[in-house]
Amino acid sequence: MSRVLFALTLAATLASAGLLAPSLQDKMARVDVGPGSQAHNLTYWHAMTPDTNRHNDAVEASTTTRGHDISVAGMNVGGRVRANTPLTLRINLASTDYTETGFEAWCVIDSSGTVVYEDSTAIDSVPAGGSRSFPFPNPWNVGPVGAAYTVTMYHNCGSDQNRANDTLTVNATASDRSKILMCYADMETPDSLVAGLVAMGDSVTLLNVVNYTPSLNELQAYNAVGAMSNYRYADPTGFGNVLADYVDAGGGVVIGMFSFVSGWEMGGRIMTGACATISVGHVAGGTQLGWHNSAHPIMSGVTAVGEIYTVNSTFVGESVAAWQNGSAYVGVSSNQKVVGLNQYPGSHSYPERSGDWVLVWHNSFMYVAGTGSGVGGFDPFAPALNVTLSTTPNPVLGPRAELNYTVPDAGEVSLNVFDLNGRLVKTLVNGNAKPGVNRVVWNLADNTGRQVSSGVYFCKLVAGSRTQSRKLVVR
Repeated sequence: MSRVLFALTLAATLASAGLLAPSLQDKMARVDVGPGSQAHNLTYWHAMTPDTNRHNDAVEASTTTRGHDISVAGMNVGGRVRANTPLTLRINLASTDYTETGFEAWCVIDSSGTVVYEDSTAIDSVPAGGSRSFPFPNPWNVGPVGAAYTVTMYHNCGSDQNRANDTLTVNATASDRSKILMCYADMETPDSLVAGLVAMGDSVTLLNVVNYTPSLNELQAYNAVGAMSNYRYADPTGFGNVLADYVDAGGGVVIGMFSFVSGWEMGGRIMTGACATISVGHVAGGTQLGWHNSAHPIMSGVTAVGEIYTVNSTFVGESVAAWQNGSAYVGVSSNQKVVGLNQYPGSHSYPERSGDWVLVWHNSFMYVAGTGSGVGGFDPFAPALNVTLSTTPNPVLGPRAELNYTVPDAGEVSLNVFDLNGRLVKTLVNGNAKPGVNRVVWNLADNTGRQVSSGVYFCKLVAGSRTQSRKLVVR
């Protein structure tokens, strides 16, 4: 916390009241308050020498500056993504002191040095002190098992004063299974859940946390951690804090009943802030699946679910599915790394627990499973990276190639194709481009209309002072 001192003369006091001539006001010192969200202690005093009462010569106040700061708070991609499946990508943005409006966000996905996906989405507003999630228009078709990707999401809010948190990068692997640690506080093990997950290809390790709280190191051996209770945790607050530490380190958590029941609830940081999913309540009766977002990965393949135990809870994070009795069923945290399931995965002897309930757990573990993510691996505001250019397919085997390029603002751009000797072959774009992702198709003809021969060519994009080049092989 900084301290700012002001020596006030009688003239300064008059100026603050608007009673001083502008020429004198201009001579008063101005203080640069610095960036937003900074705390200051201010002290005002005067130096009038005839004053005989020094006890009222100074006054102190505290203030916090407001600032413009939009951060990329999360994305719906963890360390693992479901192989061979289209995925609607989403970016989560948070604002500090102001509601920010009218800007763009981008997603760029790289696989082994090749851009396989890029898209942009319009951001209408992010509320002050809050967050919102925005989908990208075009789905990403995830590749086969084992494919590795680097997923980068960023924004270009022009009024943002803090560029350190504008970008989030996640390394993801296409998979159809997860390595799971299932922590349970119960007198019986969740055997039916374990059997179902193993049948789907997941590996599951059980840990009884009625009398034991695991450490962060123990959790980090797993892609995802599950937690459920039918009894009190050994240390609800300590366990919740360890789970939040695990999320901060890049892991994912799925929380089930009775962790949301008052008296047996989970505690600590995992239930608050960016990790919160659904609220704590009391046990309600059985019910069936009601409203659900069928496009969300967690609900992929889910058609019907029944449950004998639910909690009369409400959504704290993103709502994905609800029960017919009105209670929240599937909630996702704003950081997209915690899923709350208002469902008890214990005894399987109840006929009410029917349908695709194990699939919901499997999908939830797949959704949050992570190997780490971080800010700063990609700087979209660096001149060389502020624009992107990709070519598909590459090599080109057919009669055409598609070139995708991204620019942060509307303006003049040029996109040209050159041969290995640097001679201009084809001008594809020479004019205005809209902000975000633009696409152009090249029919493999040069500027005279003749088809180009097989060989190596270079595509060069120029947008203002920024340039990107990509090699294109024609066969």
